[in-house]
Amino acid sequence: ISKSTVFMQKTVNQEFFQILNYQRKWSNGEMSNYEYLLMVNHCAGRSFLDLQSYPFFPFVLLSASNEFDFRDFTTNFIDTKPFPRDTVLSYLSAIEPFKSEDNDIIDQNEFLSFDDVLNFAQKNLTEIVPEFYSMPEVLEKNGFKLPSWANSPIEFIYRHRCALESRFVSASLHFWITRMFGQNSE
Repeated sequence: ISKSTVFMQKTVNQEFFQILNYQRKWSNGEMSNYEYLLMVNHCAGRSFLDLQSYPFFPFVLLSASNEFDFRDFTTNFIDTKPFPRDTVLSYLSAIEPFKSEDNDIIDQNEFLSFDDVLNFAQKNLTEIVPEFYSMPEVLEKNGFKLPSWANSPIEFIYRHRCALESRFVSASLHFWITRMFGQNSE
């Protein structure tokens, strides 16, 4: 029988976040933007198991036609918000268990391209799910049109993730995090 270490969280999420020094690690480049945003969402009580408080990430591109048209979080800050359950279902409609659901909500917000996703997020002042940075399967529904700069869902995820990790986004992402998860956030 081998011994293993069990790590158990015994403090509230905000204290837990400070104990683990995520902010220091992220600031020092020891943690990617993606990893840090996952941990911020977790410590804010968001869960992939709860569609009402599903983790959310910023949309970092302003247009699907230009992979270098980055959103600037320092100026003209759009007051966005986490999304409702219906939006999560729509974003994830290409993957199981949501794909096989017969759901009117999904049909109302059917996204046929990444441009549709960005337009919806901007129009409804909301953000996007982490899967748009990590899971090509969310783009593999019939008829989904990829941006011209991506030849496949895998390439899209890779390049979209590169945009999230870019120097431009990294330099201003802390403004978005403070706005969305700071003391005055919802």
